[in-house]
Amino acid sequence: RLDPAFLPPNESMFHRKVLFHRMGTPHTADPLIFGQGRDKTEYYGTSISADGRWLILSANRGTEPRNDLYLVDRHAGTPPVAIQENVDAATHAVVSDDGRCYILTNDGHPRGALYVADPLHPQKSHWKLLIPERNDAVLDGYTITKNTVIAQWQKDGISELTVHDRTTGSYLHTVSLPGAGAANTFRNAPRMGDTVLLSYTDAVTPTTTYWYNTVTGERTLFKAPAQKLNLPPMT
Repeated sequence: RLDPAFLPPNESMFHRKVLFHRMGTPHTADPLIFGQGRDKTEYYGTSISADGRWLILSANRGTEPRNDLYLVDRHAGTPPVAIQENVDAATHAVVSDDGRCYILTNDGHPRGALYVADPLHPQKSHWKLLIPERNDAVLDGYTITKNTVIAQWQKDGISELTVHDRTTGSYLHTVSLPGAGAANTFRNAPRMGDTVLLSYTDAVTPTTTYWYNTVTGERTLFKAPAQKLNLPPMT
């Protein structure tokens, strides 16, 4: 939308905007969604709910470890609503298939906490705490399933995964991992049930992927490295 020829000298990499493009139409007709009148150094991240209704907009100024966060109801065509604005914190959100907005933030929780809110009222005054901050680990991610939420923690440099009730946040169990290493679960749609993909690796184990059922605790191999490494013993 902003032709570099009309920008001040040395500012062609700035003045970003978020626009909506419909396939098969000229880009010059794309309507502006977000960015007008904002700081020229901001860059934006976007994600959209599976049903296409809810658009999450994250605005970062340069490399600051903080962001503004907005939610757009594309069905209603209303302006972006602030989830977080002018706060010295990093916050991320997603609207899941269950209709709730999940909000991971370090605002007031240096080690991270997970909240939920109604997408129609995503302001902080409407947030409800789902998984609280811990004093011994950092919450750096989560995965939603049909009945549970898997919280991904970093504790003493290694991964710990805990399973919680999706509705109440109550702790259910800790995922049994093959060792002390790095593990991740991949985001799942609740309509797909309670089984997720889980990857694991450590200093002597190449990345291996498993199916993991958050209700039964069953872990089954999905894909292992094609070749086994012959490593010297670790002491």
